[in-house]
Amino acid sequence: MLGDLLDQMSGQDGFQPENLRLRVATYAAQDLLDEMVVLYRRALSEARGGVSHE
Repeated sequence: MLGDLLDQMSGQDGFQPENLRLRVATYAAQDLLDEMVVLYRRALSEARGGVSHE
């Protein structure tokens, strides 16, 4: 849900070019959300007895 909202905000119909700070913040938030998902999935895998990829 949050990912969809961030996609809408950064899309062509989202912020206008003059809102560069908001656009950059949105891209940063998308990157952080992606990283959080990766870490969450890795933690679930390790909790289930999976192998760590570090």
